[in-house]
Amino acid sequence: MMGAFEAEEEERDAPDWLVAQINATVVLYCDRQIYGRDGGFAYRMVHNERIMRGDELLTDQAALRASETETS
Repeated sequence: MMGAFEAEEEERDAPDWLVAQINATVVLYCDRQIYGRDGGFAYRMVHNERIMRGDELLTDQAALRASETETS
């Protein structure tokens, strides 16, 4: 993704894994809320073995926090 005021408008296709990683980065920088059209958006964080769906995010985050607490 790139934003610029004076760039030529261009569209490119991105593979599913790249879209999922970009979404995960956005999620990690969110403070309190995440908005999406529905729960079907894709994301994949480093601890995920597969591309996850947005409707799995709350349970995934709970598992991540629990595993971080156990390793501390």
